[in-house]
Amino acid sequence: MKEQHYFIGIRIPVSISQPSVDFITLHENDFPFRVWTNVYDYHITLAFLGAVHDEKIKELKKELSMLVKRHHSFVLQIGKLNLFGINERPRVVYLEVSRQQPLLALQKEIYDLCIKLGFSLDKRPYHPHVTIAKRWDGQQPFSHETYVNQPILSKQESWIEVNEVIVFTINTKDIPKYIAVERCPLL
Repeated sequence: MKEQHYFIGIRIPVSISQPSVDFITLHENDFPFRVWTNVYDYHITLAFLGAVHDEKIKELKKELSMLVKRHHSFVLQIGKLNLFGINERPRVVYLEVSRQQPLLALQKEIYDLCIKLGFSLDKRPYHPHVTIAKRWDGQQPFSHETYVNQPILSKQESWIEVNEVIVFTINTKDIPKYIAVERCPLL
């Protein structure tokens, strides 16, 4: 049986990811990270599934499609720059995502469905975000006081409409590396 890595998420449009990439490129000397998210791979993870057999993913797609149809489209604001890890040597630099009730409710139902279907998921509290870079590789401390809470998108370009949930497979050899294998539209 074939096994690939999957996650469920929301794709971020290039209208948001490109200005983020442009900002980082402008300040690239201050952002020495080993791994960068490709402009076409920006997303908000709802549930990371890991390695999954084909049969199990088929069952998930069917159940997820029915679950998502009970939710209406909604808008989210992609916010300021922030980080996970030690300020001077962060593990991850990300864009904050507004903690809107429709997003939190949708994520909770998806999480519960995945648990019901036997997936082993992260038990930490959900923290919606868009990863920009990971794996600090700098010799000098990160200038967190300069960049953390820095808005890098204008008010107009920071809003997205969420009208679908996507099951992605991960192919590390391709660009983009997150490939949509199922699109589940919201109401």
